[in-house]
Amino acid sequence: MAIAEQDLTVAQAFQIAVKHQRDGNLAEAEKLYSKILQAQPTSLDVLINLASLSFVRGREAEALALITGVLTAHPTSARAYAQRDRVNFVRERAGDPRARRENEEMRPHRGQPTGV
Repeated sequence: MAIAEQDLTVAQAFQIAVKHQRDGNLAEAEKLYSKILQAQPTSLDVLINLASLSFVRGREAEALALITGVLTAHPTSARAYAQRDRVNFVRERAGDPRARRENEEMRPHRGQPTGV
């Protein structure tokens, strides 16, 4: 199955999305992950990476919803449980003002280029 935009295979689109995510081009990564999900809605790797991306962008509730979906579709996925625990750990730490500040410092600032 091809991803329409550039006539990419799903595997090619996933590799490009991962590269975008690693390089800090989060909006581009998110677009590609969303297109891949149209073709493969229960893709473990895509859902986990999209949850991670959502979390990094400050959308914890969205990240947890994605992870919940992953755990429903893939109940034995250690990666999904690890991602869920990571999100919950950071959310718990957010109650500590110092931890909240550290969490904010780990995220790209809105309106500023990422991956620089």
